[in-house]
Amino acid sequence: MIKRKIENIKDVKEADLLYFEVTKEEVMNKHYKRLLESLKVLSQAGKHGREKLIIAFYGYDNDEREIYTIPEIRDFVKEIYERYSYIFYFLTSIDSNRTIIYACLNDCELFKQENSDKVTLRVIPNREIQKRVTTEMLKYGISQNDLLETKRILLTFV
Repeated sequence: MIKRKIENIKDVKEADLLYFEVTKEEVMNKHYKRLLESLKVLSQAGKHGREKLIIAFYGYDNDEREIYTIPEIRDFVKEIYERYSYIFYFLTSIDSNRTIIYACLNDCELFKQENSDKVTLRVIPNREIQKRVTTEMLKYGISQNDLLETKRILLTFV
């Protein structure tokens, strides 16, 4: 379901997936409020929010660049990460969403396969970001009595 905002814990519990669109206007004007309020609800929902969130950026359809290469999106993601460094607990791996958001925080390389349109993303982690993501995720996982699943999530992208 597409959400303008995640309103309450009941929304989180009932959803299999929470598709959250950040508009180009929000990115350009650095309007974080709607997403931050939704992340607050997800945090309160704890385990019920694990791996349910897809963050999409609306308004960049005609931009040929990949999301993780667009400077204003990278800046937007960095600000959100500064406030919710355990955001990856909530992000799903569907459509590589977790990896794409992680790539916004780090350097990355794209590899195009010969005779194919397929492109492979290789994230080159910044060691400080990698360490902080790991530490904050583990802390959050412990606080939710969900350490095993948190470790499994970390193994998928860090």
